[in-house]
Amino acid sequence: MGYLSFYGVLIIIAVIVQSLPISYEIFSGIHPDFLLIISTMVAVNYGRTAGGVLGFLAGLLQDWFSGGLFGIHAISKTLTAYLCGFLRENIYQHHFLTPLLITLFATVVNQVLILMFTKLLVEILVLKEVTKEVIVPLAIWNSIISLFVYPMIYKLESILIRRKFW
Repeated sequence: MGYLSFYGVLIIIAVIVQSLPISYEIFSGIHPDFLLIISTMVAVNYGRTAGGVLGFLAGLLQDWFSGGLFGIHAISKTLTAYLCGFLRENIYQHHFLTPLLITLFATVVNQVLILMFTKLLVEILVLKEVTKEVIVPLAIWNSIISLFVYPMIYKLESILIRRKFW
């Protein structure tokens, strides 16, 4: 139950931080996707099912508060985290660049899925513009942020485990 409450609190904090207007200004007009970073971290550390479930719940919360097409973030984060969960057995998780590369990969996959669903459901978007203005900057920011978020979460987990929180 401890893991559930720990990641539940993290997701709620991420939703709040992600929806603050200040985060938009700090990152040059791009909203970093903290929910995706946490979902992919869970998928890599605990497997595709845990990552997929957390990705779905995080995406559902994002859909609920974003006001866009309901369900797009839930589906895209579920598929992205589930896909990242497959990497669990094939990567060395404790390497310095692992969070950066996984987050880069996850952000691109997530944004392409959102783009595909939006294109199918709403309108035709120009891929070149979306890639240049959204996908690349978001992938860079998310990857940089993951270099700080991953170690903090690992440290918090280890402290909570030593204190027998779960």
